Amino acid sequence: CPISENLYTHQATALTLSGILLQERLENEILVLLNSWLKTGSSTFLNMTSMFTYYLIADKYPDQALIAVAYISDKEKISSKSSDIVFKVYRSCRSKFIAYLSDWLKDERPLIRQMAGSYFFRFINIEDAATDQDSIEKVVAIIAILWKDRKMPNCVTMQKDTVEKVRGWAEEALVALAHDEREAFSQYQEFFYKLYQECSKKLDYYFDKWQKNREYKQQLAIKRGASNESLFAARQVSFFLLIPTKE
Repeated sequence: CPISENLYTHQATALTLSGILLQERLENEILVLLNSWLKTGSSTFLNMTSMFTYYLIADKYPDQALIAVAYISDKEKISSKSSDIVFKVYRSCRSKFIAYLSDWLKDERPLIRQMAGSYFFRFINIEDAATDQDSIEKVVAIIAILWKDRKMPNCVTMQKDTVEKVRGWAEEALVALAHDEREAFSQYQEFFYKLYQECSKKLDYYFDKWQKNREYKQQLAIKRGASNESLFAARQVSFFLLIPTKE
């Protein structure tokens, strides 16, 4: 099926194929065709057309779209649409996206694992992580791998990024508590309780470090004449509230 290597032809082909698919016609035939184009190593144009089509149908066919992204990433083929596809699936089907990230991080292929880590840092926020029990468990597993697995590609960088991610989420949880957003804080606290079961040593170390820094800043605020009311409120908020009470 020769296709002129012309941007307009590329877009028109993708629009036509996606339109047929979204009308629930010729589903098997078109998906097989897209898959074959994606795996045609001799034609960058066919790869691009396939990926643009996957982008257009990502809402309805998230599994096929994410599988295509993983294939492209593993083969180190350049596709400007990969991130667009991932973001589109993330927006429309976050639980499925988190499940794929979890599976990709357990994959033996280094490029797939590296891709999963980068998308986790880029897209997933604490609201996603604390949505429900399934999301909590999967995100906890993701963080545990990124923190503990020394075979992860770019291991040191991944671990540093994980520390910053967890710190940002912990601070968001404390902000929710300080603003008396009890329901949100309860969800975040539940997530951190679960994370503590998997990463207790790391959380003990970092929460202690972050809390000391927090208290140091409070002492500076006292010297600068901050109001007693604001300082009292700040003292009621601690990173240690995010871990289970030790008996």
